[in-house]
Amino acid sequence: MQYSVVKYSEIEQVSFRFDPEYYKPIFLNAENTILNCEFECLENLSQKITDFGAYSQNSIIEYLDSGDVKFIRNQDILGFFINSDENIYISNEVYKQLSLHLELSDILVQRAGTLGKASIVLQKDLPSTANQNLAQIKIDHNKINPFFILTYLNCHYGMLNFERLQTGNVQPWLNLSQIKKLRIPVFSKELQLTTEKIIKKSFELSEQSKSLYSEAENLLLEELGLKDWKPKHQLSYVKNYSDAQQAERLDAEYFQPKYEEIINAIMSYQNGFDIVNNQFDLINGKTPDSYSDFEDEIQVLKTKQIHKQCILYNDLSYSKKKNISILLQEKDVLLASMGVGSLGRTGIFYNFETSKKTSIDSTIKIFRKSGSIEPEVLQVFFNSIIGQEYIYKYVVGSTGIISVKSDMLQNIKIPIILPDVQKKISDSILESHKSYKKSKSLLSIAKKAVEMAIEKSEE
Repeated sequence: MQYSVVKYSEIEQVSFRFDPEYYKPIFLNAENTILNCEFECLENLSQKITDFGAYSQNSIIEYLDSGDVKFIRNQDILGFFINSDENIYISNEVYKQLSLHLELSDILVQRAGTLGKASIVLQKDLPSTANQNLAQIKIDHNKINPFFILTYLNCHYGMLNFERLQTGNVQPWLNLSQIKKLRIPVFSKELQLTTEKIIKKSFELSEQSKSLYSEAENLLLEELGLKDWKPKHQLSYVKNYSDAQQAERLDAEYFQPKYEEIINAIMSYQNGFDIVNNQFDLINGKTPDSYSDFEDEIQVLKTKQIHKQCILYNDLSYSKKKNISILLQEKDVLLASMGVGSLGRTGIFYNFETSKKTSIDSTIKIFRKSGSIEPEVLQVFFNSIIGQEYIYKYVVGSTGIISVKSDMLQNIKIPIILPDVQKKISDSILESHKSYKKSKSLLSIAKKAVEMAIEKSEE
């Protein structure tokens, strides 16, 4: 049992919060630790802290799959860097009509739903704007280094601050007034500059990881003669009734000619082809009967952790060994098999990326090697433009609840890429994951350095 004793005068003068969660011992201890540092309120270190409004101009916004101006959402803030894997865009014309534009070194903070992660705007993210669920913090560079602020907000103490300040039950929320009053420890310029160098090096490694992945994907597509292939959605085409009978499908989307283009390219590959079922065992994931709060239990991956460049080992769930029936093995290929926006995403599991035993829930399927095709080749194939289109040929369900059945995935045709090309693809993917692992390790070092400086001030 935990309890805290708080004076009424402190509630009245400082927080105006009467809920017991706000006064948990872990929050009070963290607050006292920060109070022992030299600190400033965030608004005193910033030129501007604002949001993007409720979008009274929402009627003019039309989201695009490609373009020049990125529209950044809550789910794009993964911590430190803005996710670039699933961008959406708006037109230049709409961008010019919006009142707020992002600028280099702005910090974006999640303030609705999933809370508290902070990311910095880099050159790769511009031009861009964002939605109303994000706060824009424009740091005064003459007062403090924005990369130091970024690191503090993502470290243990910064995250505790966000957790403490959230309001609301069904939909957690951070008010701008609360964000402005965040106490930020201020340390030497030397520490701030060191932090900046570590974060920038981490970003370089992250970009190197993406480049290595792109090399592998391009190599696969070039081998199939599909490097410049673009899907063409046709409004009308003719199919025989016998084709519909054989497929047991009557929906027009299933028979789009673009799928035939992909399948014909695979079937005509110089080294032949096979179906997935002959090359990989398919294992369906199983959601544990119950989850645990203890991180020393087995970690359970969900769809949100599966990304093509990497598997994200954050925001994890855990479960006791007795509730787990499947453990991942080296080079298992993981595919998200349901959900709009996530179905088809495919990752690969390497033991060196995590020190814990790992399982999956029922939204993920495992492909475990049993033939001559390397797991990295299957992963790249599934994640490529041709693989994604191919998978979506077999999607069933209505909006929001789409999925793909195991037997359909097992019968997907896959090229038997020449062994030397397979090796190049596998090597690139492995090196991509190693670079990403180094990038994440540097972020952990930066956070630990800030946390140790904060705790040293308490001595």
